[in-house]
Amino acid sequence: AKGFYVTTFGGANWSGVSIDDVSVDTGFTMGAAVGTTLDALPLRVEGELAYRSNDLTFCGLPITDSTWSAMANAVYDIPAQIGGLHPYALIGVGYAQRTVSADPIPGLELTNGGFAWQLGAGVNTQVAPGVVMGVGYRYFDGPDFELGPIHDDGQNHVALASVSFPFN
Repeated sequence: AKGFYVTTFGGANWSGVSIDDVSVDTGFTMGAAVGTTLDALPLRVEGELAYRSNDLTFCGLPITDSTWSAMANAVYDIPAQIGGLHPYALIGVGYAQRTVSADPIPGLELTNGGFAWQLGAGVNTQVAPGVVMGVGYRYFDGPDFELGPIHDDGQNHVALASVSFPFN
């Protein structure tokens, strides 16, 4: 391995809920990853912990939809540079725990855990010695949920910004 790195990230999360009588607010995501670059390949492997949350309204009832995930990612650093920007592609698999709760009603909560996967792409650039910043997109597919007439398949779209600290 060429060296280890730590990454933190955050951004906007859009839930894939698209059901009549449900409005979905833009949510947020945040997380961190620890990884390493493999020798002789433009490939990184990392472990990631992330949290994402969206607020929904169903017939006037406020609902919170949140997901914790633990992912193993492979990140391919595309061997091209565009004006100091280094593009990458990401694929990940792991486990996610999703909780959907009706905020004003204590105990009205549904939790579902299971397999999750994600695809992503973005660009990184070194902004100072030992500091790399990036922007990217991720498609995340986690556990689904069903609460009365509401059914969602767990899909999320994420726009994120990241800061990485490589240790060579």
